[in-house]
Amino acid sequence: MAFLALTFIILSAQKPYQVSGGELIFSSGTFENALSQKISSNVRFTLFPHIGHYWHYDFSNNLGFFSGFTMRNIGMITFEDNYLYDGRSYDDIKTKRRSLSLGVPLAFKLGSFSEHYFLYLGGQYEWMFHYKEKHFVDSKKIKSTEWFSNKVKTFVPSVFAGIQFPKGINLRFTHMAGDFLNRDEIPLISRSGIYYISISFQMKTKELRKRMNEEEPKNYALNN
Repeated sequence: MAFLALTFIILSAQKPYQVSGGELIFSSGTFENALSQKISSNVRFTLFPHIGHYWHYDFSNNLGFFSGFTMRNIGMITFEDNYLYDGRSYDDIKTKRRSLSLGVPLAFKLGSFSEHYFLYLGGQYEWMFHYKEKHFVDSKKIKSTEWFSNKVKTFVPSVFAGIQFPKGINLRFTHMAGDFLNRDEIPLISRSGIYYISISFQMKTKELRKRMNEEEPKNYALNN
């Protein structure tokens, strides 16, 4: 039924158009240890690799929706106790954990599309496909990476809301609905709820390609 409803909505909309852009992400969250005590953390800033490509469907100049696909670098920075390394236990260890993800969003939007100015609200599922963690112990960096790791949830749902401004600037808040980490694999972390603010510059794909072509330097050697 949901598929049929979505198909009807798409057929009822006007001709779709494509929008592309990248993101700057500032993430934090609510993190707790095995005793349900709060874990201190830092805001995590990332700018790569964040890619988004969307298909927009407009019913009118004021109402529509969009979907597409994204790739993001999602993670957390915490300071943890009882970390075991080389036969010793360490406290207040700075730890960075992140996963690359592929996501599929679906959002409804309301505003003035001719002015490229609107609000939107939606949800998405992200597939966590490449995990990395770093522990900083006595000036040493202990790093490990895994493809399709069990240390993070394989599929993570989230909800988001944002605003698209004229000239291409986009501001969005995203909250993951559930834990980022798998507590069975990382028992030191009992809660890992991540949220983040992202700032991006989004343009219609054909306009972006046009600008890129206009900015390409001329090859004077071939013209002379």
